[in-house]
This record gives sequence, C-alpha cells and structure tokens, in this order.
Amino acid sequence: MKRAFAGVAGLLFLGTAMPAQERVAHDRADILIGDALIGINDIGSIVMAVDKRPRDGTVDEFYAFVASVRLNDLLDKRLRNAVITVKDRKLHVLAARDRFVAQLQLQDVTDPMPTLPRRVEQFVNGDGVQLARYYANPNEPVRLATLEVSDKYSGWPEAAFYDVHDPGTSQDCNFVGSCAAGGPGSPSCNVSGCLGHPSGCSTSCQAPLFFACCGCGPNGALCRCIKCLSGG
Repeated sequence: MKRAFAGVAGLLFLGTAMPAQERVAHDRADILIGDALIGINDIGSIVMAVDKRPRDGTVDEFYAFVASVRLNDLLDKRLRNAVITVKDRKLHVLAARDRFVAQLQLQDVTDPMPTLPRRVEQFVNGDGVQLARYYANPNEPVRLATLEVSDKYSGWPEAAFYDVHDPGTSQDCNFVGSCAAGGPGSPSCNVSGCLGHPSGCSTSCQAPLFFACCGCGPNGALCRCIKCLSGG
C-alpha cells in the first residue's frame, strides 16, 4: 500500500528529488498555463485556484484535493506561470520560476514518480480520495489576488471546503439525496449550467469507500465525494 505522502511533516519534500522513470503519455490531458494559488485549508485539504492565460487577474478554475487523512502541514504559495496538467484522476503542477512541483493523484493511480526538473525547492506528492475541479462563473468573478487559502469566504467554491473526513458527512451506501449525477457506486460525475458560483464542476473519488455526488446547489455547482458507511 502506497504512503499517502512522503517528506517533512508527512507532506512536503524540500530539496531536489531523485529522478524517476519518465512516463510516456498516450492519452489526452488538459493543460493550463497561468498564475495560481495553492495551499492547505483549515479542514486539511489542498485547494488551488488558477488564472489561465490570457491572465486577467480573475480565477478561471478551482481544484480541491482530499488526501486519505487530514493534512496539518503548512502550504500557502502563489505561483507564476505555472503549468497545470489534469489527466487520469491526477493533477500535476509545475512552476519553474518558483521551483515548485506538485503531483496529486487518487490512490488507485499507479503512475511512477515524475521526472523532476533540476533545482526543485518544494515538491508535494500525495495519494488521495478526491480530486474535484470547479469552473468559475464569469458573471461572478473572483480575484486571485484577494483569495486566501485559510478563508473560505474569500471566494472559494462552497464544495472546496466540504469536509470529506467528517463522520457527520458520511452516508449510507444507498444514499441518493441531492445527487443529480453520480450517486452510490459512481467513482466520478460532473455537472454544468448551474446558477451562481461556480457554474459547473466535476469530481473523481476513490471507490468503493467513496462515491461521487454532483448537482446544482442554491449557491452554485456542488461536486464532492461522500464516504460510504458500509464500504459499498
């Protein structure tokens, strides 16, 4: 069984990591280039906001990554000209100017460690149970400069602060509730066209212990993973 994280305090590896076998990609990836804010919020999840090229100071996409345990490490970093790759239930972030690399993936992804560029000062590597992506509503812009990792009211999507590890959020494996897409047994789902912020989202979950649930809430799109009480 893979370790959730490796390094100082269980999350951050500081310094230049050893090279690993280079992976040849045969499938499609979404690649974003822009400025970003990445950090660990007050419920122990990694959140990220991205202002894509052509940058205008407003956030285009948000991400929420939930590890297999709550994280208590310190991570709050603004990145310039980051290259963000989203593929195969995995999120990879490279910011060469800031000497920062992150590889976040669900526990069922078996890719080897990436080949890292030289002079990496901060490498974040983790296996988790949820990777969610949220699409900003252009009619309700959020400024990247005013976002704060520790302040969920500064503009983050509501679901980015949904506490997957809180026992009170677990549900019976037959729960349907407000899931317009996904539901028990579903490892992923997506929704679009919602009113409010964000307007759409998608999520992938570590099945069968978690299932995906997507829908439009009163304040915008909601995509999250829900722990199944009986394990599926």
